[in-house]
Amino acid sequence: MAQGAIRPHRRRWPAFRGKPWRCRNFGFEAEASYASGPWRVDANLLINDPDIVRADPGFPLSGDRRLPGVADFTAGLNVTRDLTVFGVPAYVSSSLGYIGSSTLALSQSISSNMGGYFTSELSLGARLGGWAIDARVTNLGDASGDTFNYGNPFLLGRVEVSTPQRPITASVQVTRSF
Repeated sequence: MAQGAIRPHRRRWPAFRGKPWRCRNFGFEAEASYASGPWRVDANLLINDPDIVRADPGFPLSGDRRLPGVADFTAGLNVTRDLTVFGVPAYVSSSLGYIGSSTLALSQSISSNMGGYFTSELSLGARLGGWAIDARVTNLGDASGDTFNYGNPFLLGRVEVSTPQRPITASVQVTRSF
């Protein structure tokens, strides 16, 4: 290389080969449904306790041993009522959910908290022959929360990495089955 020439910059990342940790997850999951006449209720619950129980000495970890990207608690409830409007079969439905908290990365110095938010939806629809129309409104309370999306991992530790919930959103869908 000629004197004064610019050398291309090569970053050397520390090589790590092997399992960085051993994990365990104690959890509980339950689902229930109940139907009576035109009413139907569905509920679900998931409790997680994921931990890193043994880390490789060559893999740097912070003091927090929770496994990232796994919500500690999630729950959902949906209530649906079938009905008939002017002789046309229809329904109205409402849903509420909770996504528990977690972290984005193993290292607290570059990680951010995510989860810890509610989801909601109100929908109604009707079916006539092969046609269907559905209208829905999501995020009824216009809640905000960092969703479980990793975004750009190269920005971790440099800027706040966040994927917010969509704002309150209304939609209408018309479909035809053949």
